[in-house]
Amino acid sequence: MTKRTLGNLQLLAAAGVEFHQGRDGDGHRKSGEGGGTDKDATYFLLRLGAGYDIHLGESFGIVPNLNLDFVNNEKVWVYGLAFTYGW
Repeated sequence: MTKRTLGNLQLLAAAGVEFHQGRDGDGHRKSGEGGGTDKDATYFLLRLGAGYDIHLGESFGIVPNLNLDFVNNEKVWVYGLAFTYGW
């Protein structure tokens, strides 16, 4: 994982693994595919992301972040909010 900060801006590049649990019925499917079942699988992924550290006082912060995962020949947007504490 590589993480850089430019002032309050955080940039991220990371490798990871996604563990997919198969399902019956409609399950996980790509657009244009019908229903059915899918199998358990493990996928390698690459994540690129950015966040902005908003300081709340001296010890606390909030970091809204946006990431793009490249996994199983798909692009998946992941967004979130992190709460930070430092002493």
